[in-house]
Amino acid sequence: MFATSLVIACLALFVACSKSDDASNDSSAIIGKWLFVHSQGWKTSADGSTITWDEDHSDDLEFGVFNSDNSYLYSAGGDTTENGTYIYNSPEKTIYVTREGRSVSFDILQLTATQLIIGYNSTEASCAGYCKETFERN
Repeated sequence: MFATSLVIACLALFVACSKSDDASNDSSAIIGKWLFVHSQGWKTSADGSTITWDEDHSDDLEFGVFNSDNSYLYSAGGDTTENGTYIYNSPEKTIYVTREGRSVSFDILQLTATQLIIGYNSTEASCAGYCKETFERN
């Protein structure tokens, strides 16, 4: 009985470790087309003024596509406005995007079969702040 329990415990530990190791490379949860539907956040301009917003974007025709080959594109109004590559890190709940030689990270605040909510800090000198964006799977 003890030996059987020990074997089961070892197998469970092996499977758990394997899943953790593989999870950072498994982007299947975000693969697909995501429509941009909402944003909210704040930013501080160079003059020190703070702007907040809470906006609906469901009619903006903006969307992102994460492909299985780790490429992505973002389209606004029917035109591809940016493309590049991404890495989805499930344990860290982060998406790392590389475009035009720059890497940017987005925190995954929520990911379900139908909804993706990301958050990120803007560190641009002219407009620093925080943004939260909501996407729905199309």
